[in-house]
This record gives sequence, structure tokens and C-alpha cells, in this order.
Amino acid sequence: MDELKPIDKAIIPKKQQQWHYKIHPYFTKQASNVVRTYIEHFSKKGDTVLDPFCGTGVTAIESLSLRRKTINVDIAPLAIFLTRQTCIAPVDIEKFQLAFNDLENKVKESVEFIRNAKDKEIERYEIKEWYPKGVRLPSNSDFAFVEDLFDKRQLIIYVKLLKEIKHIRNPVVRDLMKLVFSGTLARANLTYNLSTTRGEHRLGDGGGSIFAQYRYWKPKRRVVLDVWDRFKYRFYSVKKAKEESNKSINKFFKKGKTFTAQVESATNLSKFIKEKSINYIYTDPPYGAHIAYLDLTTMWDAWLGFKVKDENRELEVIEGGDQKHTKEDYLNLLNQSIIEMYKVLKKDAWLSLVFQHKETWLWYAIKDAAKDAGFEYVNTVAQPTHTTSIHKKKNPLKVLGGQLIINFRKSKSMYSTIEPEALPAVKVVLNAAEREIVRTGGATLEEVMQAIVPELFEAKLIDKFALKTAGDVSELLAKEFELGLDDRWHIKKEKEKYIGQYLPTKDRIRYYLISFLRREKMADFDKIVATILPLLINAHQPPPKKDILDVLEEIAISRNGRLWELRPPEEVIIQNEFDLEEETIRAQTIPKGSLHNQLLYRLIVLAGKLGFLPYLGKREQAVDQGKMFRDLKCLTELPLKELTATQEKRIEQIDCIWFHKDGTPIFAFEVEERTGILSALERFHALLKVHDRIGHDRRLVIIAPKSRQKKLIQELTSSSYVGHPNFLEQKIAYMFNETLIKYYPELLRKQNLQIEDMDRLLTPAKILIKENNKI
Repeated sequence: MDELKPIDKAIIPKKQQQWHYKIHPYFTKQASNVVRTYIEHFSKKGDTVLDPFCGTGVTAIESLSLRRKTINVDIAPLAIFLTRQTCIAPVDIEKFQLAFNDLENKVKESVEFIRNAKDKEIERYEIKEWYPKGVRLPSNSDFAFVEDLFDKRQLIIYVKLLKEIKHIRNPVVRDLMKLVFSGTLARANLTYNLSTTRGEHRLGDGGGSIFAQYRYWKPKRRVVLDVWDRFKYRFYSVKKAKEESNKSINKFFKKGKTFTAQVESATNLSKFIKEKSINYIYTDPPYGAHIAYLDLTTMWDAWLGFKVKDENRELEVIEGGDQKHTKEDYLNLLNQSIIEMYKVLKKDAWLSLVFQHKETWLWYAIKDAAKDAGFEYVNTVAQPTHTTSIHKKKNPLKVLGGQLIINFRKSKSMYSTIEPEALPAVKVVLNAAEREIVRTGGATLEEVMQAIVPELFEAKLIDKFALKTAGDVSELLAKEFELGLDDRWHIKKEKEKYIGQYLPTKDRIRYYLISFLRREKMADFDKIVATILPLLINAHQPPPKKDILDVLEEIAISRNGRLWELRPPEEVIIQNEFDLEEETIRAQTIPKGSLHNQLLYRLIVLAGKLGFLPYLGKREQAVDQGKMFRDLKCLTELPLKELTATQEKRIEQIDCIWFHKDGTPIFAFEVEERTGILSALERFHALLKVHDRIGHDRRLVIIAPKSRQKKLIQELTSSSYVGHPNFLEQKIAYMFNETLIKYYPELLRKQNLQIEDMDRLLTPAKILIKENNKI
């Protein structure tokens, strides 16, 4: 079974096309199609998906629609209520409509009174029914108490509505009507800001400053929305949504079986979720002092009777708020949440964590916290949202226009790796830009930015990169690329034949074809071949015309049977991406350096293809030589335990060791050019003391040129390590430089490379000794 690869490209968000988008406003919402794609990719039918910060339940909705079980946790009772009501299915739509009709008749008289009464009549009106009184709002509010959030006309109708809703006998219909009531509260209150809508009488979503300012803010202009109009609008939005949930979720919703929602802290997951029981986690946690959820839901908690425990307020993963959580409090709680996610997640399962914050230190804090918990960091994807903020436009490389999705995997791979910190920022930017331009056949500035930002994050250069504006970035790109009339960046003509020279041929063909047809609009096959073929020679044999035609049929169409043109954007198979196997690239591009280091480079790449973790010797990690290996992920410390000081000193000098992910050594290599092998034998002997199995498998390997075979054998036979008690001649093997260089490309091309393929390149030392004695 092939190892699951993470999603590594952005998905076009379609937030407003979601059937549940207008059920109820909330402080943050994920684009459902993005969440759906991640769930579908990282889990399968019948799996259990967890969201420990569930919000309005987008993860739950998509999990159920895809026939995954779902567990949802949130510290805010409002969030759990919204998630449950959005997901519940099937719903009797007819009963829901009848309940609304009945409710409309019961409040009709009050609605008419409110609409026609004079101010003095309203002032004299005594509200006898219950409503929340004396419930203090958060300290940063412009209003003192919950009742201050409403004009008296609004209060009168809210009181009548809630009283009648509580009398609905059917519990499912009653709770859904409370959902309608809750959604109405969100807009018809005195925080409504008219400037966020197009007109005074618009009834669509928008205008609630609670969701814009993240506090109970009082606009300068007082706007009193008609509560019944808003309630009616919200009812039909919910009704339409439930019709859709009846189709997509239907009878798969089973409370306690396929669906669970619980008011709890993410710091306590393992107390109510069985450890190692979750197949996948997708979540969007709170970030710093951005949104204080429990403070902000005070209005809903008061009206709907939700109780928030004091201990939950202490455990809310935020900075600031009325609890005055410090940055350290926030980080500690977030770290504890990540530890809990690790506990409940199954081995080799994935965590996708959405990151939305302007402070880059937090990105690193999350990455480090996940690593400390035991997660393996895999990749980061720049995921756009619908809008670009003014702050983002002014600071394109310092502010996220959308969000980052960080993918982690629960595995035993917890060892430090060489990260490309030494790479110059400009080189990181230009390399990322070129890959994106090649991938899409010409990229917009926004597409280039989405490729650049994650790489700057990963290289720890995001705060060091000097460019401030989109103009600065364009100026840098202009030095290496050219901006076409299509407002896309392209490779400069004079450099076209050199781009992609290390990429698979079909990927290069795809780039040239897309770029050419974008310029020419239409062309016949002869002109296409005549234009493309010269660009593909580049010191290699030109590809057959069939390769060009194969790619052409993927990306283009002929409407008249003579001329080719690009398919419409939604049909072009760019989404399949260039399958840029790093191993394939490296097979053809061994960096300049000594033969010793070039051989080690090949060994490191082969280790990655086989799924092993390569360790690079301390000498090779030195600054003067380490530059050659900085784009490769290698262990910088030995994952071996209980070593003596002498053992560690000797083993860490072995040129290259391959480890299983559990830290067991599987291969050890010493590359010898001119020096003797005594030091190699000392190092191998130290490793055997710790893991003798590697000797039984004869995977202690000396790599040397054939010309040194006789000399090395003589040194081996005269060594004190030969014979009793060490018998190293029976535990080591030889590989010749020429053999590794010759078969290296073939090994990389092999789709299902096995460790036995490496063994075939080795010659046991005792056989060489025997042959040498015959000479």
C-alpha cells in the first residue's frame, strides 16, 4: 500500500456556496469544500474524524456527508448547539413549517403593535415575561448588560417569541426554532452597523459588529432592525438548509454513534475520548488575543440558558479576555490541547491544523509544540480565503491573506533534521516562484505569493525578508521573470530552454504548451511541435511527438479539427499537478562537490526513497561541507540511546547511517577514497556493540573505487578486527563507487524500490578476500 501523501496545493474556497452558510453567523467559518477535500483525502468511510475546536461544525457536516463518524468538542455551549442543530437529520420539514405558521399567528398581534405604536406607548409598556436581566457583558463592551443590547421594541418581540418557542412540543422542532431565534439575535440588536450593508432595508447577512469588531461595539448610528422580519428571513434560511441536510446527511446522523458533540476543553480530550481511537483531526483553533469566544457568546448564553463553568473559562485557549490569560497561559493551553490530540489520534494518522495569525512566532510555537507532543511535521499549505485585507495588501509577505493549513502525522519520527535555514531569502523566493510558474504555465502574483509564504515560514525567513509591498515583490520577480499581457509571470524567453531541465519531460512539455497556447490562443500541431521541440532538447534526446500530443490532449481541445486551443480553466488538468518526485530531480542533479560528498548525496536520497531516516556524519555536517546537503532532510543527532561517550564519539563520525523511524539502524556507510579503513572499522565496531543485527545482515558497507580493492583487502586482513572475537570480515560488505554511480538513476526510477535492491549492489568482504587470495 502506497504511503499517503499530504495535500500540498491550495483549494479554491467556495464558502458562500455551502448549504449551511446562512444558518447562523459565527466568528470564524471554514470553507466547506476545503474541509471536505481534506477529510476525503486523509480518511475513509467509517473512520472517525475529530474537531476539538468545532465552532459551527463545518468539520462535522462534511464528515457526516462523506459517511465518516464525527466527534466535536468546543468550550463554548453556543458552538455545540449550532453544530448539533446544523447536523441533525432527517428533519420533518412539514412539521417545522407548521410550527412556524403557528408561531407567526401567536406573535402577530404583538408584531403589529410594535410596528404601529408610538414611542410613548412603548415606553409605558411593561414586559411581564422573562428575559435575561442583570447579565453583565465583557469588560471591553460598549454596553453594560445583555438587556442594553436591544431597543425596547426588539425586547418585546424577543420575549414573545421565546415564550412561544418553549411551548413547542416536538423537541427537534423546538430546538431548531431556538436556532432561528439565536440567528436573529445575532443581527437584530444595537450593535448592528448599517455601514456594512448596501442599504437600510437590506435583510441579508451582514452588519453585526460583534462579528466584525469581536466585541460588543456601539455604532455611531443607531439602527433598530425589525425582529420579526429578521426571524422570518432566518427561518427560511434554516428551512432551506435542513432540506439540504436531509439529502446529504439523512439517516447517517445517529446521536452518540455517528455524531457526538460535547461542551468541553480541548485540553481534556483523553478524559472522554478513547486514546488511539481517532482516524483524522481537522481543526481551526483560537489564536492569541484575536477572539475571546466565551466572552463574545455572553448574549446567546443568557437568552438560551447556556451555563458556562468557571473551570472552562480558565481552560479557554485564548490570550486576554476577561480571564486576563497571558501569552504564556495561551501557549500552555494550546500545547496541552496538541498533546491531547496526539493521545487520541491513531498511529500514522494525520492532523490538519488551520493557522490564522499575523504573528509568525506563533507558527513556530505550534510547530514546536506538535513536535514535542510526538507529531511529525510534514508540510504547510497557503490556503486563500475570499477577501484580501488592506493589511495584507500593504504587507504581502508579513500578513496572511488567507490562512495556512499545517499537516502533521502521528509517528515515531521525532528526531531533528537539517532545515534550510542557511538559504538566502531571495533564493527561496525565486525558487518557489519558478516552481509555481512552471506548475501553472504562468502564475499570477497572488499564486506566486501563495507559493512563497509557506517556504519563507519553513526556512524561518519570513520575518527577515525585507520586501514590504506587492510592488517590491514584483520588482524582484522582474529580474528573473517577465510579466505577460495576461497578468501572469512567465519564464523569460532567453531562459526558457533552461527551465525545468531537471524535471520529468512531460512536466516540462506541459509548461511550454500552456505558456505557448496562452500567448497564441490557437495553433496547428505542426507549429506547436516546431515551437516546443527545440526547447526540450537541452543536452538530452528530444522526446517523441507522441509525448507532446499526449499532454496536448490533456490541456487543449480542437473545435474545428485543425487548430488547438487551451481548454477552459476549470477543465485544464493542472490540478493533477506536476508529480515532481524529488528523487527524480536529484537523480539528474548531483551538486558540485568532492566525489566523497557526491556519493553521500546519492545515499541520502536513496534513504528517503526507501522510507528511512538518513543520518549525516558530524564531519559532513560541518559548515564548509554541509552546504551541499542543506536541501536534504537528514538527522543531525543520533537516535540511539544509552551510548557511552566513546561509542557516541565514534558512531557519530560514520559518514552515513540509515535508520528506521523507530531509531533502529539498518545500513551504515563509510566512503573511503585515499585513507585506510582502520577508522571505519573502529566506528563499525562501536555500532555493532549497540545493534549487532546490522552485522548479521552484512549492512556495514565500505564504499571505495575498484582501483583500491586490493589495498583495502590487505588492510582488512591485517586488522585486529578480523577473526576472533570480532569477525568483522563476516559482517561488512563492499560497494564500489562505480557501481553506485551506475545504478543510482535506475534505483530512483524504480517505482517500488526495496532494500533488497540495495543488497544486490554489495559484495561480502569475505568473498573479496577469497578472490584476492587467488590472485
